[in-house]
Amino acid sequence: METAKVDKKGRITIPKHLRRKAKVKEEAMLK
Repeated sequence: METAKVDKKGRITIPKHLRRKAKVKEEAMLK
């Protein structure tokens, strides 16, 4: 994800409006 950002603790944070899209993509890939 080009919009994913890594915070100071090294965790990847994803904007809420993109989180749903990512979830849909993951579910589509799993099927």
